[in-house]
Order: sequence, then structure tokens, then C-alpha cells
Amino acid sequence: MADRSAAAPSKTFGSVETDNLYTPSRVPDVLVWSDGSKTFADGTDGLVSEGSDSGAVIQDAIDSLTSGRTWQETVAIVGHVTGVGGVTLPSHTHVSVGGTIRLASDGSRIFGWDGGDNITNVTISGGTLDGNASNASGGAISAGGSTGEHTNVRLNNLTVRNSENTGISISGVKNLIFNSVQVHNCGAGGKQHNIYLRRVREPRGTIVTRDSGGDGAKITGTNDGHIWITAA
Repeated sequence: MADRSAAAPSKTFGSVETDNLYTPSRVPDVLVWSDGSKTFADGTDGLVSEGSDSGAVIQDAIDSLTSGRTWQETVAIVGHVTGVGGVTLPSHTHVSVGGTIRLASDGSRIFGWDGGDNITNVTISGGTLDGNASNASGGAISAGGSTGEHTNVRLNNLTVRNSENTGISISGVKNLIFNSVQVHNCGAGGKQHNIYLRRVREPRGTIVTRDSGGDGAKITGTNDGHIWITAA
């Protein structure tokens, strides 16, 4: 096991030594960080996971949260973490990003869930999600599908960039909130978009979109929404 004494947070998450110091508004349930070669997840009771597969470590952190919970618990990811792909978010989960997370070269998405999961009460906040433009098929956030009814999803103070595919693709959500979300340089070649919303009810909030290879925002089958979309 690597010597993490200099960089790892204490069990009370009092401080973290990282290029971008990040202090959450509340103590997270699990803290994820990388030393450049390995990624670590620390819970209040000690080490949850470690390894060179950053996506697997983040998934382990999320899966370590209270099973069957009906309240939201938080995984905070600090600093810069690369090679992340295929992380699935269950209900009542908050992922707080304190730096930049970069999609793996073979990853389908950084965060999301599948169509039939019926997800509720999910938040992704802060930081930057980088879609790794060398990845021809993945996107930063890909959530939902042709089936499923998801509720209460929030994207807060988030930047999404550099996805060859669509940057944010969300389907089948009721009460989708965007709070100061910026999306740029996604959907290269005109085949995809910065943002794609499908079968979304009651979307609200503010989005700034620019430099898309396709549409800045493509919205289909969506109603009862109040979204301010600005093309910068």
C-alpha cells in the first residue's frame, strides 16, 4: 500500500493537500482523491478503496454509501482525477466535484444511469467534467434512456467540456434543475450536441452553451420547462 500519510485526509476530513484545495459545505461521507498514479477513497472509518482504475474506485466509494437510504449522501472528489468511465449513480447520491474529472479513453460516460433504474434525488455539483475529445463515443453525463421515470435531478455550478459525443444527455426525468451549468466544445463533427434533453418534464435553470459541433441544445419531447439557455 502506498504511503498516503502526507497527502491523505484525516478520518474527519479536516484538510487535504492537493493542487486545488477544496472545502465542501458539509463533511462528505466518502472523499476521493488521486496522487497521479493511484486513486483513493477514504470514508470516515478508513480506506474504502484504492487502485489505478479511477472509475472503479469512485464506483466503490458510491457503493459504500448506506444501502437502501432515503436521504442523500455525498461523495466528494477533490483535485484532478483522470481515466474515469462508466460510473453509475444510484438514488439519493450527491457527487461533489472539486477539480477536474476526465473521461477514460474507452469510457461510455463519466456519470449517469440506465433507463430502467428509476432514479431519484441525485445531484452533481461543482468542478469540471472533461469528455476527453480523443474518445469518439463517450460523453460526460449520460443518464436515462427510452424507458424509466426519474425525478429530482440537479446539476449545480458545473462545467462540461470536450466531449466528442454529446456532453450532457438526459432522458426521462421530471424536475431537472440546472444551476449555472456551462457546456462547450462537445459534439464534434456535427453529429452530436452540447446538451440533449429527451422526455424531460419540468426542467428549470440556466445553461450557457458554446462551440458545439452540432446543436448547442437539442430538446425533444419535453414540456412544462423554464430554462434560460444562452449561446455565448
